[in-house]
Amino acid sequence: MGARAQYVVVENGAGQRYYSHWAGNQVVHDLLPGPVAATRCFRANREIDEWLDDVWCEGAALVDHDRRTPHWFAFADGWADDLAARSVLARTWPGWDVRFAHDGMGDLTHHLGLGRDLTRTPGWFETFEPSGFAPSEYTEPCSVASPHGRAAETRRRPHRSVARHERAPGPRHGSLRP
Repeated sequence: MGARAQYVVVENGAGQRYYSHWAGNQVVHDLLPGPVAATRCFRANREIDEWLDDVWCEGAALVDHDRRTPHWFAFADGWADDLAARSVLARTWPGWDVRFAHDGMGDLTHHLGLGRDLTRTPGWFETFEPSGFAPSEYTEPCSVASPHGRAAETRRRPHRSVARHERAPGPRHGSLRP
């Protein structure tokens, strides 16, 4: 059992990895106070040489002081918690490019120039079977796509059965409205 987390700190061109057996679901909480406190928190964990993979890593964060960008991912308790955390991060990391790692460990290793597949066995994703949930089991979405530029203009069909399509602008950055 546990909730494994991987932390990476990059300073002066050198990166170091850290591990927590229990903080996987709390990664964003470690980031909330800002870059200095987050770095101190990460370094208080056990230093390791290996990478966790997407199967075992339940949350991770990379703080790149050289490029002034943190990347992170972890399970959010719900949309309200996620939006609140992103709002706080925008204020506590001024001048930093705060990014959510939608591709999990792949985004972190890609940022470091190591490729997205460093922590993945070839074909790892294809081995999982699709699973469905009862319509009433989960009411909050698990993923959101936010296209930018021309791709942000989407066509959608109104909920009621209508033959024509309506043109709708895509959401603005930070907005959840269609």
